Amino acid sequence: MLINGVVINQAVLSKFLQRVPEETAESVNKLLNPDDQQNVPAAVGLLESIVSLRNLDPATFTDPADHITFRALLILSELWDAFLGAFLNEADSLSEQLASLSKFAHLAYALYIHHGSAFMPNPLFSDSQALVKAAFVCVVRQQDLDPLALFFLFLLGSDRLEQLFAEVRTQCHDRNCDIKQLCSRLGIAVDMLMTLNRYPSWDRGHRRRSFLRNGGVDHVNPLRFKGDLVAGHVNLQRSWDEGRAGAEK
Repeated sequence: MLINGVVINQAVLSKFLQRVPEETAESVNKLLNPDDQQNVPAAVGLLESIVSLRNLDPATFTDPADHITFRALLILSELWDAFLGAFLNEADSLSEQLASLSKFAHLAYALYIHHGSAFMPNPLFSDSQALVKAAFVCVVRQQDLDPLALFFLFLLGSDRLEQLFAEVRTQCHDRNCDIKQLCSRLGIAVDMLMTLNRYPSWDRGHRRRSFLRNGGVDHVNPLRFKGDLVAGHVNLQRSWDEGRAGAEK
């Protein structure tokens, strides 16, 4: 990854991450080399660690080159903080979540225009911008359908489909099923989930559905979000402009 002429690779990240008080050489190596390359919680943990780099004191750096690298890492920290904040900050309102996504989109666009695919692969850049666009478009649609309804950004993903699959697989001891059994179990699972959605206080959640740095960060629950998530309370233009202003800083 190239940012402002600085190449940020695994060696650079390892060097600076080991300066974070909570990290050790062993923990950093685990972050950068996870056993499962598709482990989403591990990827989120790495991004959170990169965000924490902005808390380092540059006055402790003895190598002048480290100051140049650190400035590039600060930009990377702001980029991923904006992205993660839209999905992980439980107290943020929907307006603040969209502003975070806007900030991410503007930062990523500026860096991509400057460095091209050396900053971010073309498909990843396209997908990230499409994600932001989809979030804003879906909020507009929700405002047209029911402006008083709550809107959860994380529901744009596959979390609910995975939950449905989990309910189907755990209804009885027989994990596998034929087409007839699948139809029956899907109907039961939908009834269960609709009941829990109507009465959320009945849902105790899952042990692994947590925002702590563990295996549950890939699965979140609407009850965890405490901010104003009413779609009709969002001014999309204002959120977009706030994100752009945040990126310009």
